[in-house]
Amino acid sequence: MVCSTCRLKWCQNELDCSESSASVSATDNVLVDTNGTLMIRRADKANQGVYVLRASNAFGRALSPGITLRLAGNCALYYVHCGFSDGNRTVGRQTY
Repeated sequence: MVCSTCRLKWCQNELDCSESSASVSATDNVLVDTNGTLMIRRADKANQGVYVLRASNAFGRALSPGITLRLAGNCALYYVHCGFSDGNRTVGRQTY
């Protein structure tokens, strides 16, 4: 989504990603660029969890599906959840 009047916010481990939720902060291995893309390089245990993107503008707000990042040895796995009512449903998985 590219929108000059949109407010984008990534939250970690807060599925409602409300206004009062803490935003994901840039660190040595985490970058949030100006178009809202979240990049995590050399993920470590602190990066594990569920990530949600909140987009809002004058017309309302929307939340992305939750994306779970979990470390398994030297691999990072992510799971895309299809809903917030049941965090156990997985529709995708990628190992890299």
